[in-house]
Amino acid sequence: MESYDAFRAGLTARGYRAYPYSSDAMSEWAGSVDLAFSIQVIEHTSDPRAFLEEIRPLLAPDGKLVISTPNRRDILFDLLPEDFPSFFYRVVHRWYFDAASLAYCARMAGYRVVKMNYVHRYGMANTLRWLRDRRPGGHDRLPGIEALADTFWGGYLEQSGRADCLYAVLEPSAELEWTCR
Repeated sequence: MESYDAFRAGLTARGYRAYPYSSDAMSEWAGSVDLAFSIQVIEHTSDPRAFLEEIRPLLAPDGKLVISTPNRRDILFDLLPEDFPSFFYRVVHRWYFDAASLAYCARMAGYRVVKMNYVHRYGMANTLRWLRDRRPGGHDRLPGIEALADTFWGGYLEQSGRADCLYAVLEPSAELEWTCR
């Protein structure tokens, strides 16, 4: 929790209002947030649906929520079925999502999915290192793998839904508002 406190303190020092929980912002911001972000957080929460439900009242009627999470359909599952799952399914994550499960969770929390995107953050060298060494190579380069190869590789993974990150753009669902009245 200390790192989150330090991050919040840094934001506050730069003139931003930062809150430990979305419920702490409710009295000041309810119904007025145009764009909210939750980057690589939902997989750590004890209840993803409740997490999304808590953010929803903060959003303006046409507000959007952008969520990112690791993609459970990462191509490394197919390439390294014996080695990658033990790396991916770590203790720090309580939940694992693919596009269908994230969309389902969002709908159950009262959102409409506007867009689902995939983003691959690592170059081709990371995948080659996984295949060769059975462990991640991060952003380290390999000789002969140029930026163009990384661009094609990342584009392929993003288009096929096999990239390492999943992003969802959500908006409050008018259907839920109507049915709850």
